[in-house]
Amino acid sequence: MKRKRFTEERIIAVLKEHEAGGNTADLARKHAISEATFYNWKAKFGGMDVSEAKRLKALRVLRPLPPTSPQRAIGRAPDQLRQSPVALPASLGVQPTRTLNAAG
Repeated sequence: MKRKRFTEERIIAVLKEHEAGGNTADLARKHAISEATFYNWKAKFGGMDVSEAKRLKALRVLRPLPPTSPQRAIGRAPDQLRQSPVALPASLGVQPTRTLNAAG
């Protein structure tokens, strides 16, 4: 796994500099990041305090992505991606005809 260069505290500090009136291009150059990285950080951490970012990180540790999540499916063989049948409410009156899997 790739090591992170920036902690949540440092990311939020960069975002606070921008909120204080810093130019995006200048901040990106100063901190040796791309503008795209800055905007990704802004989308993820915008408006957060350091304590909120730590809380979010702790929640992700406690509740990891479910095994059926598309992010978890990357790198798996197609036969490992079989989906379980979808349970439809009985009130719809629809019965599934067959179960589909990722192979077809």
